[in-house]
Amino acid sequence: MPFQLNKSVLLALLLCALFPVVYGQTKDSGSLGFTGNLSTTTCVLNIADSTGNAPVSSTRALVLGSYVSKSAIVGGSAIGLGKYVVMTLTSPDSTPCPVTSWNISMNLTQDQIFAFNVTSNAIKNSTAIADGGTDAAVAVWGGTFSSLNRLLLQTGGQALSSQSVSPSTSILFWAIMVAGTTSVNIPTPGKYYATVPLSVTYN
Repeated sequence: MPFQLNKSVLLALLLCALFPVVYGQTKDSGSLGFTGNLSTTTCVLNIADSTGNAPVSSTRALVLGSYVSKSAIVGGSAIGLGKYVVMTLTSPDSTPCPVTSWNISMNLTQDQIFAFNVTSNAIKNSTAIADGGTDAAVAVWGGTFSSLNRLLLQTGGQALSSQSVSPSTSILFWAIMVAGTTSVNIPTPGKYYATVPLSVTYN
């Protein structure tokens, strides 16, 4: 296994640094140190956004923008422009992840989901209107650059891509604000914030 090999190499280097071998007499002395890191994480999730910001590991804020609320619109109608993040999988040393396939799952709870009807829903705002929140929600698409689909949100683990993909393939999370009502209203002005827990699965 590759991580057993890495561990034995690092231990050997550290032992050499702690117990230097001396050959005969010396007129000078010095020291040589080795540093390294052991990771229990087989692969790292890197998340880049649609504005070109550099990828970060594990956490990314997806900023959907600021818009004026002045016209009545049908519940579920789009507000503004959609944004997305691109997720890739690498080893801790940034080399390709040694897996056959992978996917990403959202882990939503029931109180995070707003249903427009039985075939359409979105992620609720976690900031209450009483606390300055808007009643807008966020609709989500998931998949790859070649196959991106609107998701009917579910509780528990829900895969972003309809099928697992190769480790060299990116997975997208695309989102847009929508009117979070089931009628025709002017969206309540305010801030929107929600956290979407993600988990990576691979074979």
